[in-house]
Amino acid sequence: VCVCVLSFLRAAAPCSLLTFSLGGSRKLPLTMANMDRLQWLDLRNNPLDPELLPPDTIGLCLSEKECRACALNVKNRLAELILKKEEDELRRRKRREREKEKEKQRLQDARREQEEAAKLRQRQTLEKAKENAEHDNAGNAVDDEEAEEEEEQGSEAAGWGMHLGACFAFLVVLVLFGGVLVLALEYSKLLDAGLSAFVADSLLAMDGEAVVV
Repeated sequence: VCVCVLSFLRAAAPCSLLTFSLGGSRKLPLTMANMDRLQWLDLRNNPLDPELLPPDTIGLCLSEKECRACALNVKNRLAELILKKEEDELRRRKRREREKEKEKQRLQDARREQEEAAKLRQRQTLEKAKENAEHDNAGNAVDDEEAEEEEEQGSEAAGWGMHLGACFAFLVVLVLFGGVLVLALEYSKLLDAGLSAFVADSLLAMDGEAVVV
């Protein structure tokens, strides 16, 4: 592909013909948009990309006027492409920044969810421990109540045992006292009977002695 460029040089001849090869490429270098001295441009018979340089932009280049128009239109078109490239790059950069910000926000949300989940597990663990402690305290209270009831029952049983023991002891003492009293009465009767016999014998003996005298 060969492109013929007519460049107007102030310090040289009225015009010069510059010829260079694009090496089979169908695109012009975007830096041509910065060629301020480019006045004439002839792109006839060059298979350029029509999407980048439409035919109406290039023109027919059959006259000096059309070559001037071609140079101006091509520089403007290349300037538009440069601007579009910069805008696309800006959009890509903003999109990458938005994606990076979204990823950062996602990580923050994930970290926040993990922290909240950890706090929830900790709170559930504390509540479970509290419930277990309350259950253990309730169980201990029940055990204490049962122990107190058993102790009270034992105390009552001991009291009844002591009462019954005292009653039994009193009955034993009463029986023994009654036995002793009965024995004393019997003994008293025996003493009275013996004393009576002794008195009677003594009186008989005294009566016998009186008779003998």
